[in-house]
Amino acid sequence: MIWAELFAALHRLASPAPAPTPPAPPMPRPSKDDPLPRTGHSEAVLASPLSGFHGEARKLNAGDLCAAARKLGVDPLDLKVIIAVETSGSGFDAENRPTILFEPHQFYRLLDEPQRTQAVNQGLAYAVWTPKGYGTDTDQYPRLIKACSIHREAALKATSWGLGQIMGLNYASIGFGNVSAMVAAAMESKAQQLGMICAFLEHNHLVEPLKAHDWAKFAYGYNGSGYATEHYDRRLAGYFAQFAKATAATPTATA
Repeated sequence: MIWAELFAALHRLASPAPAPTPPAPPMPRPSKDDPLPRTGHSEAVLASPLSGFHGEARKLNAGDLCAAARKLGVDPLDLKVIIAVETSGSGFDAENRPTILFEPHQFYRLLDEPQRTQAVNQGLAYAVWTPKGYGTDTDQYPRLIKACSIHREAALKATSWGLGQIMGLNYASIGFGNVSAMVAAAMESKAQQLGMICAFLEHNHLVEPLKAHDWAKFAYGYNGSGYATEHYDRRLAGYFAQFAKATAATPTATA
């Protein structure tokens, strides 16, 4: 039931606003350079980068992780492992904004001139990926806000969001009508962020390697071809062993 409610919420966020009833004038359509919805939650929160990306920031309920795992047919520990590696379980920062990582090489790829040169000159875009391009955790939102002032849609797409660090570029494949709807969902709750992880796993055929604990294959699909550089597969395996050991050591309640 929780899973159905979660994805119903995702569907509502991804669906376009209903047509206004006469005699009200029709809603203006977003333009290429102004992709955010004109009404509702997304407009209120994201109409300006200075809004700070603060949403409701609701925590997970006790059954959310188990319900998500049942729907996918995996162990709850499998999802917990992904979250631990990506964000150490922190879907929101100390200011209740979604945990993010701004990706300068993706921002570069998404921009045309003259915005690309502007972003490069401000240190916000790089032609080639480098780990030095990310900056520190505290750099992420200041950099995102600066990037939004250059091209808001590209900046949101070039950022990884929430518990599973799902990049905005994936908005359509995980069920959203535009990237701003995805961001608004990430701002709303960890349950929405968990739903993004599950949708990403299903779309990219990663449920089976996760279920089989084929960490190398899973890491390739989830983290990319350079996963071994950061020992992503080993970290997944390590967290799973740690969580499994802790679970086995926990006494089972009896009736």
